Amino acid sequence: MSLLNIEKFSFSYNKCDNVIEDVSFSVEEGELVLLCGGTGSGKTTLLSCLKPEISPCGQISGKIEFCGSDLRTVPKSVSAAEIGYVMQRPESQIVTHKVWHELAFGLENLGLDKQQIYRQIAEITAFFSLDKILDSDTATLSGGEKQLLNLASVLAMKPRMILLDEPTAQLDPVAAGEFIRTLHRLTRELAVTVIISEHKIEQLLALADKVIFLEDGKQVAFSSPIDCVNELADSKFLRYSVPSGIRLYNRFIEERDALPPITLSESRKFLRKLCGNIVQPEITPDRKKGVPILSIKDIHFTYSFKNDDIIKGLDLEVYEGEVLSILGSNGTGKSTLLSLIAGILTPYRGKIELFGKKLKEFDKKDLYSNKLAVLPQDVRSTFLYDTVGEELQGDLKTTIYDFTKYAHLHPYDLSGGQQQLLAFGKILRKKPQLLLLDEPTKGLDGVWSDYIVLILHSLRARGITTINVTHDVEFAAVCSDRCTMFFNGRTDFSDVPHKFFCGNLYYSTDSARISEGYFNGVCTYKKLIEICDTNMLEENANRR
Repeated sequence: MSLLNIEKFSFSYNKCDNVIEDVSFSVEEGELVLLCGGTGSGKTTLLSCLKPEISPCGQISGKIEFCGSDLRTVPKSVSAAEIGYVMQRPESQIVTHKVWHELAFGLENLGLDKQQIYRQIAEITAFFSLDKILDSDTATLSGGEKQLLNLASVLAMKPRMILLDEPTAQLDPVAAGEFIRTLHRLTRELAVTVIISEHKIEQLLALADKVIFLEDGKQVAFSSPIDCVNELADSKFLRYSVPSGIRLYNRFIEERDALPPITLSESRKFLRKLCGNIVQPEITPDRKKGVPILSIKDIHFTYSFKNDDIIKGLDLEVYEGEVLSILGSNGTGKSTLLSLIAGILTPYRGKIELFGKKLKEFDKKDLYSNKLAVLPQDVRSTFLYDTVGEELQGDLKTTIYDFTKYAHLHPYDLSGGQQQLLAFGKILRKKPQLLLLDEPTKGLDGVWSDYIVLILHSLRARGITTINVTHDVEFAAVCSDRCTMFFNGRTDFSDVPHKFFCGNLYYSTDSARISEGYFNGVCTYKKLIEICDTNMLEENANRR
């Protein structure tokens, strides 16, 4: 008997077309299932329908069975304990003020005695290495730390199935890798079933047992990762989202008599087989620096003088028309730095100058009306009205996305990716000279991430400067003129993308890992394709 069985399931919100239509699949105990599809394809809605406590209101047809019983008749106590859920936005799930209270909250509601609660908290704290933040206020945690806390709180209840909605979106590359490997261990060592929705599927494809692919709410595929990749080779989403090795395979191999390379080692072998001669790529010259638009000198900041400084003597210059990406571990202070630049927070030492003028001398109304705009990590904090139409003041066809058919919806009823695009569209209408973006590609598929790159480059051509805080290394490699690593309260290491990402263990791109030791300075798929084309032409010429 399958742990989860879904037959001809459809769902629509009131007075709307079907968001999910005729979905059928079954999941066995201990399987890791990847749920993927483009932005707005219905992934979050489908996951929500599998968790009765948060199932959305609307019209339902078909059936969902959990452990052989209709999910709607499963006792609440069983559903609460045995079906865990990790939300797309960690802030929406945290309900207490202290980390250890959050870990205990679910266990207390299950009626466990104090000794059992203490033992399970101790075990999960050790498993996730939460000792350092156990007594912290949940409000002081970074987005990534909150997401790890949510997973730990769910796992403390020992569920049989866990549903995760883009859980790595706010995790740095190291934490994201550990997170995914942890999920894999849960399925293999504890027989916990995991269904995870993700846009960035490079690591998960190699670990997943099955892949469910949704397109406009319809189930296009449910099969093994290799079969899914072969079946949907022409899918626009998969073309932009699968690892670089598979993209190379789809581009160059017409007669598919061999399996596509799923793992990194398989991709590296495939690249060497594909390119016989090694003509090294021409390195693009570094972009010339313009006029400094932002100058930061020796700033220090702490939220409490009882604690160590978060920002420690940081120096940074950003130039007019530059796209700068800031990367680094969760909780190191990257978002805090953006708040300091925006004047939301004030350093206790050092100075910040914008447009050649001290930041503290700006009138805030003037600063935010035509000079500076901020896309926060939680974009819902930018929404002020009850409908999308009101948010955009009737101008529904934004530079980024056409929201016409969503005009009557509350912004919270949009998918996570659509909310991201709505907030981005709103701040672009202010026509700022400096954009501060905190995780701008969160919730977006590869197609939309590439579109954001095009927008940032078009803004750059008009002299507009962008500072991104991001964990999305693929996005940073493509969009940035310069990348900087935030570490130990400072940004001491900055360089152009092909120097910044190549040779790193974790802060590296898929293309850089595949080509390392074979091609030098290749960190984007576009560059990888160019050099493969060059080498294949060279090889064919030599054969003639």
